[in-house]
Amino acid sequence: MLQLGTRLALLAPTALHFLGDQTCPDRASTEAQLREIDPDALDSKARHFALLEPQPNGLRVRLFDDEGHLLEERLLDGSKSCAEWAKISAALLATWEIDLAAPDFEPARRVLTAAAASPSPITTSQGVRVAARPGALQAEVGLGLGPTAGLTGDASSALGGELMLGLSSRAYLFGGQLVFSGSTARSLSVGGGTAEWQRFALSLGGHGTFTRGDFRLELGAAFLASLLSASGRGFLVASSATAINPGLGVSSRLGWQLTRNWLAWLQGGTSLWLNSEILAGSTAVSAAQIPSIDLFATLGLSFTFDL
Repeated sequence: MLQLGTRLALLAPTALHFLGDQTCPDRASTEAQLREIDPDALDSKARHFALLEPQPNGLRVRLFDDEGHLLEERLLDGSKSCAEWAKISAALLATWEIDLAAPDFEPARRVLTAAAASPSPITTSQGVRVAARPGALQAEVGLGLGPTAGLTGDASSALGGELMLGLSSRAYLFGGQLVFSGSTARSLSVGGGTAEWQRFALSLGGHGTFTRGDFRLELGAAFLASLLSASGRGFLVASSATAINPGLGVSSRLGWQLTRNWLAWLQGGTSLWLNSEILAGSTAVSAAQIPSIDLFATLGLSFTFDL
């Protein structure tokens, strides 16, 4: 323990300064944990700069010198509370400062520089894994189920489901999704009969992500295309029809990281269909309009993995 205290005393000439607006872990908590390791670590003239960046499945920690050169970098995987991340990141930063204060610092920096330029991850002699791909991607495959209802027309409702394929950046909080969705049949009264219709849709869009601990909030927008299928009952002549409709959609999704690879989520949104579709048995009977605005809520589960 005495030997550790002697080495930590070397932190003073190379005190840390935190960059950016730290949220989780917040700057105050991280500084408090760092002061428990070395009370003087943050009081001297700052020469090293730390940047903590929350990721969808972890925390990215980087250390720079006063000229902006990257000295150390590590992507910490897992789901932790903000307080736990503060302890872990403070311990990691303190360890880096000890290593960088060693006499062989310059050779170590050359190793780190070469590692950052390498196309594959490299482990340094200190056991720190350098992230060679700071923009690594995360894929997601999810299934959801929930109600959908029309805002106009007869406000008919149905049970809908979706298959979602997603791709997002771990370094930047945005991504894209491809979603296949469908619903059970809905009914409309038309004249003396009943028309049944259902919609199958494909959406392609993007989203921005906001994270807080194990939770994430995604706000997205998408372009839609749907196949509308209708058929009638109780008419003199049975008939059916199909139509292709374009549309626009907006949604919000609240996710909870259950484990490293499993994400539970609740999503709500609106779909606006640009073409108006009317069901009519014949020109002699009344007609009914298919809702052009749909509201939906979906509860789902996704499997996520790194690419």
